[in-house]
Amino acid sequence: MGPVLRPDVGDQKDITHPIPGDADYATSGGTDCPTTPAAGYYSYFGSRAGDPSKGYYSYNLGSWHIIALNTAQCPTDSSTCDPGSPQDLWLQQDLAANTASCTLAYYQNPRFVSTTTGGDTTYQQIWQDLYAGGVDAVMNGDAHWYERFKPLNSAGTSNATFGIREFIVGTGGQGLDDPGPQAATSEVVNNTTHGVMRMTLKSGSFGWQFVPDEGTFTDSGTATCHGKPPTTDTVAPTTTIKCNAGACGTVPTKPAQVSLAAIDNVGGAGADKTYFTTDGSTPTTASTAYTAPFTLSSTATVKFFSVDKAGNAEAVSSKQILIDAAAPTIAITQPAGGSSFSRGSTMTMVASATDLGTSPGAPSGIAKVDFFDGATKLNTDTVVPYQYGWFTLLAAGGTHTLTAVATDAAGNTTTSASITVTIR
Repeated sequence: MGPVLRPDVGDQKDITHPIPGDADYATSGGTDCPTTPAAGYYSYFGSRAGDPSKGYYSYNLGSWHIIALNTAQCPTDSSTCDPGSPQDLWLQQDLAANTASCTLAYYQNPRFVSTTTGGDTTYQQIWQDLYAGGVDAVMNGDAHWYERFKPLNSAGTSNATFGIREFIVGTGGQGLDDPGPQAATSEVVNNTTHGVMRMTLKSGSFGWQFVPDEGTFTDSGTATCHGKPPTTDTVAPTTTIKCNAGACGTVPTKPAQVSLAAIDNVGGAGADKTYFTTDGSTPTTASTAYTAPFTLSSTATVKFFSVDKAGNAEAVSSKQILIDAAAPTIAITQPAGGSSFSRGSTMTMVASATDLGTSPGAPSGIAKVDFFDGATKLNTDTVVPYQYGWFTLLAAGGTHTLTAVATDAAGNTTTSASITVTIR
């Protein structure tokens, strides 16, 4: 189901630069609703919504650079806003290339808001990027009231020189909510008036005016643009490593998709690049720069470090990623080959399986053993001793070829040598 807009708003679609909200991704099929999350949103707005696999983009408007971000999935999947996420890396690159004298960003979820928690740290990396990039104003919704903050730095404290002025305009039509205690950095809060915000973007400055749809409340003001704050950061970033989206533990996997994520200190210049090697050598800034998760098919030592935009480099970290690429061993130990059984008897099949793994590191372990009569799977066992009691009443008379297949936790498999038995 596409976005539901007032007719007068829908008439402006051709000049609209939209951003998605969490409700756009909450589709689950049903009447007139596609099963793909946000499919209605991207279908309705088409190319104006940007790449459907991203939902974030930027454009220039006069002397201003405008950034449209996608935080719609972040409440349920924080990785879409995490340090090192594709959106974070794109935002840093976009801001680094920005030469406009004034910059505005807009997205659904505010970093700071007058609630009992004072905001949501899920969006800290985005806010930190925007501050380091010299953004002048940020427009948010989500909270169902109007709120204007003082210019804030990356830590959320007042900074009249280089701070971002955050506006929350959640007053478009849905019922208004009660805010929590007003934050010390909040200048105006109103939850009694629906309305819209009019931003006037000039060369070197901007103005704002809350236009009420009811009542008499309004808010207006002007501010000048400030550009990027000076870099005084002397603290290096820190880098974390994950394997298959989880911790890189001691149990081998196959294969391992390795991801690296760098985050700079609060108030820092922002993480710039991460360099790594997989051959055990010490990385330098001439080594491969990390851009996306990479796959390891055999045991390797990953060494890595990150540099921030101020030039601070962290110490090299090292992580051995254990990959079990070796197949296990398996043999049928019972019954003996050539044995004969009468129909209706129970024949117990027993297999001995061992996972040797790949040195170095412990093996991943046997996950299961499957027993077969020809191409027909008889049973699966996951507990030592691996066995199956085959009641042969319905088995065809004659010769049967039996095998067992061992699968380890890394997915490697081995089929035992076959044995034949006769059922008479």
